[in-house]
Parts: sequence; structure tokens; C-alpha cells
Amino acid sequence: MKTIINIGLVFTIIFVISTQQILFAQNTLKSDVIEFMGKYKKFSSFTEDGLNYNKDFEKEFKALFERGKDVNKNYQVFNDVDTTHKPPYISKEKYINLLKGYFPKGINVDIRITSIGKPKNVNAHTNIIVDVKKKMLGLNKNGKIIKMDYNLSFKLKYRKKLEKGKRLKIISIDNRKYPRETTGFNMGLNVVPGYTRITSKEYLNKKNENGTWHQTGEPSFQAGLEVNHYFKNENYGFGARINYVNYRSTYTIDEVKQMDTLLSDIDKDTYYLVSSGASLKEEASVSWISIPVFFKYRYVLHKSKWLGHIYFNVGPEFSFIINQNFETSSKFTYKGYYPEYHVMLENIEEYGFEENYENKTATESDIKSFNLSLLAEAGVNIPLNNKLNFNFSVLFEKGLLNLSNQNDDYIFTIGPDNQNSLLDSRNKVSTLFFGFNIGLMYKLF
Repeated sequence: MKTIINIGLVFTIIFVISTQQILFAQNTLKSDVIEFMGKYKKFSSFTEDGLNYNKDFEKEFKALFERGKDVNKNYQVFNDVDTTHKPPYISKEKYINLLKGYFPKGINVDIRITSIGKPKNVNAHTNIIVDVKKKMLGLNKNGKIIKMDYNLSFKLKYRKKLEKGKRLKIISIDNRKYPRETTGFNMGLNVVPGYTRITSKEYLNKKNENGTWHQTGEPSFQAGLEVNHYFKNENYGFGARINYVNYRSTYTIDEVKQMDTLLSDIDKDTYYLVSSGASLKEEASVSWISIPVFFKYRYVLHKSKWLGHIYFNVGPEFSFIINQNFETSSKFTYKGYYPEYHVMLENIEEYGFEENYENKTATESDIKSFNLSLLAEAGVNIPLNNKLNFNFSVLFEKGLLNLSNQNDDYIFTIGPDNQNSLLDSRNKVSTLFFGFNIGLMYKLF
């Protein structure tokens, strides 16, 4: 019993000591944050007396910021100097130049901390979010008194081992009403409902007598993964997707006459199949894996609070068939002409000579499995927060290759329940897709 009591005392002492250490660390961090924000208040005013601009404060202001490789130094500071906030995020150097231009005598700054977030350990340092209310008052270059009031969020880097006064650095200053630009490398999901067509032109076998050809597209979709990246010049970038794409089309022919198909019957006698068809119909569904690779251009909407930018994508798309489904139906009358006997046989079921026989079969097309298309796209980006953004665009894809294998000996049928794909009767076959891209992107770095 005594042993148990001793063990309990030891654990109690350890708990008390560790709790005290945590409280001490938290109090130290809070004290450091308050002291650091006091420095920011002082040096971000760029004046000591409110009457003269202090150039020495420029160096002190820059020293408050983190300079590491993981920092986007071009967009570190929220632009609270220009009341139009154009652009909303700028470098600390550009911020200094803007303030100097707008307020040549400096500006009075007041900082009130509204919350200090929970510390988050990242490698050998700690990140912490500090929300503040920043008030600014000063004479602008036209001698007019300007008063501004902002709710800002400071992301700070905290190093425990450095000496007091040098532990904290600013990674970024954000205004949550103005999400940051979608720069760097982004990855996400996209869904594209749209209208598809596998279009065709011209019959292959000129010996057949073919009626009027009709083709219609069908609604379908594509979906998959997207990555994109903008260069240091924020207007240009590149992107790629890997999507599942389904193309759907319906084809009809009012009538067909096929006269010279040479076959052998069950008795091995040679005959010419004479067939005439009506109401031929085919419903085609072809699935692809598509890989569009595109050049990106965007126009940043600096004045908008909600819209990030307008963008345009253009580039090639490489596609590979993974599945195809063709449902073909028709009504044919089959007769057989035997040149050796100079006789035409009809209505003999065992020989396949039938009248108004209804074919309905699953056929397989001979179209080429690889396709190359041109992608053209225009859309708008809506930042949801500093990491997540939403894309909405109008998308057009036009196949550049002829997918027909151009079998000049094509025949529609060689007897009951033995029909070929209607699409294979065509000399030129290509794809078309028109839709609306809906994408959700996440900024990785």
C-alpha cells in the first residue's frame, strides 16, 4: 500500500511540474506575441512624431518578416494602404513604397489583439495565428485626413530557442474578406456535365444504296483529377487533367439496299445476298480516359472581393478508349440470288431468307482507340479561403483525328442477327464535347 501511495505521489509531482511548464510556455508565448505586435505597431507607422517620415523604420519593418523559402514573399502583406486594395496582397517592399506614396509623413497605427490561436508545431518551430483589429489614421498626399479600420490575421513563426525579441517573424498578413490569389501548385477534382457527339460524314461502300443518315448527340459527362500551376508571372501557368469521359450518340438510316454480298449457304452453294433494310438505328456509348494538357492565362480581378480571376485554357487532349457499347436495331428483308441456277430464293427461314426480320444486336465498332483533340476553355475562379478555390468554366473539345478505319468493303448485314455497327459504314468519324467544368481545387504549395 505504501508503495502505491509513493508511486501516486511521483505521478502527481510529474503532472504538476509538466502543467506548470506548459503554463509557463504559454505565458511566455503570449508575452512574446504582445511585445512583437507592439514592434509591428511602431514600425508599420513609419513615423515617430506623426509629422515626419522615418526612413530608418523601413529596415526595422522588413526585419519583422520571415524570409524563408517556404514563404511567398511577393504576397506577404495585405494591402491596407490603398483603399481599393488593388492588388489585395503585395510584398513588404511594395507595401513600403505604397505607404510612402499615399502617406508621405507616415501614418498613425493602433493595434488591438483580439485572439491568439492555438500553437501548431511545424518541424523545429511553431506557427501561430494572431487576429488583430488595426486602425490607421493619417494625412494623405493631398492633405486629406484618411481613417481606416481592418480586421487582420497575422500568421507568425515562433522559434523557442532564439533569444527574446527575435523569436517571432511574420509569415503573412491576411484579410479574410480578401482570399489570397490562387498561385503555386493546385490539385483537385473536376466534373463536367455536357453534350457529346461522335460525328460522321460520307458512306464507305459506294455499292450500297443508302437512304438519309441522321445523327444526334446525347448528354453525358466527364470527371477526374486536375492539377495546375501558375508561374512567378501571375498571369501564366499550365495545367493537366486525367478524366473519365463518356461520349454518346444516336444514328438512324431510313433505308438501305445491299445487292452484291457473295456468301455460301448451308449446302455450300454460292449466292448473292440481296437485302433491304428500314428503320436502322444505333445507340453508341464510348468511354475514354482523356489527358488534356493545357497552357493557362488569367486576368486577375483585383477590385473584386469575391472573384479571383478570369482564366483561359488551351491545349491538346490525348484520349484512349477503355470501353464501347453499340446497340444496333433494324428491320431487314433477306433474299438469295443463285447465279448458277439463275434463281432468287425468299421466305426460306432455314437459309436465312426472311421478310421484315427484326435485328436487335450488341455490335462492336472498329473505330480507332486513340484520339487527339483540341481543348479550349474559359472560366472564372472563386477563392473560398487561402487554400481552397472553386472553378467554373465553359469547355469545348474538338477531335482532330479521323477515327474511321475506312473499310471500303463494309456491309451492313450478312443475315438475321448478324449486323455490323452503323458507325463503321462512315468514311469520316470524329468527336465533339461541349460542357461546363465545375472544379474544386486545393493549394498544395
